[in-house]
Amino acid sequence: MIFRFLLFLLLAGLAGGFWWYNYSEKANKPLQTLLVELEREKVDAVEIQLPEKAAFLLKKTADTWVGTQGNASFRVKEEVVDSLLIPISNIQTERMLGDEEKADVKTKPIKVAYFQKGALLEAFELRRIRDEKGWYTLFRFSDRPELYKLSADIWPFFDQPVKEYRYFEFVDLKPESVLELGLSPQPQAVFSLQKDSTGWHSKDIPAAWIPAWLERLQGLQGEEHADYFDPVAGSGLLSFSVDLRLEGEEEPLRIFVYRDTLGASEFILHCSQYPDHFFQSDSSGLYQLIVPEIFRDSSLILE
Repeated sequence: MIFRFLLFLLLAGLAGGFWWYNYSEKANKPLQTLLVELEREKVDAVEIQLPEKAAFLLKKTADTWVGTQGNASFRVKEEVVDSLLIPISNIQTERMLGDEEKADVKTKPIKVAYFQKGALLEAFELRRIRDEKGWYTLFRFSDRPELYKLSADIWPFFDQPVKEYRYFEFVDLKPESVLELGLSPQPQAVFSLQKDSTGWHSKDIPAAWIPAWLERLQGLQGEEHADYFDPVAGSGLLSFSVDLRLEGEEEPLRIFVYRDTLGASEFILHCSQYPDHFFQSDSSGLYQLIVPEIFRDSSLILE
């Protein structure tokens, strides 16, 4: 009899513990259900469209990701692409919204689609709203009406302008590696400068400014890409160029400055070190850093 009573107490204790764990502990924890589970290694293309923006396609070519928007194609930062690939391995929902809640959602979505060799793997929409507890992300499959509240706010990973994906390097060199310079204010003749143990020298122009100017060419970046510029069609707009002969390099590093007659800026700048990059500039931006003052003011050349 005592054994049966003790067994009853044991079973009752276990049942009570089970109830407490499931209902007391878990009652305050949202139920999570897996919505998307994609292997990032299988994804070789991503299309993303921000609200009221043109679609932006990211495509993997060998070990490089290339972005395309409109007529412009460019290499993109892998770390930013990672922000689109990491969340898709485990997108979970806390719950599905009811009809009345759905009707209250007015925000416009970010649309995302993932592909493998041209085949669609998954497509969905994301929205972001805020309540008294903070921001959270809403999720909807592109071909289904259900709207889910996600357990994690993944919206910021996707809400990035195209500019955040792009590289902005213009030129990067070590000043001490430059052995010779050729500066050409088109259509005038080239001004040559050489370096020896005593410093920089030229028969035609002062050279004291050269060391400080070369220092500016370390890690120099542009600000606004000029994807609309065609260097072949715009070759007649060349207004200034620089040839830098570097130690250990067979080909010179070349910088070109064009007048911009098509865009909203004054100049277009391009460097052979990053051949896919063309940058806009006004007279106080990248142009001022590249074109020495002695060539911006023709009177200084004549002194």
